[in-house]
Amino acid sequence: MYCDYNSVLVINPQGKLRRVYVPFRVRAKNAAGESNQHFIVDEVRTTEKDELVYVIANKNYYHHQFVIEIKF
Repeated sequence: MYCDYNSVLVINPQGKLRRVYVPFRVRAKNAAGESNQHFIVDEVRTTEKDELVYVIANKNYYHHQFVIEIKF
């Protein structure tokens, strides 16, 4: 399983795998794909179509709108 309510698995460009637990920090992408404002993910969920969703301040956002800020 790639996620549960309190974590998500992340793979870096070198193929290393890491589980990241909530709360974790993300940066929002704007329409051009650039990163700007920072947020804290409180929970991880999936939709009925198995799409990854972050819960931030009690609101659901699709994961592709953000960049996870972690170092391997």
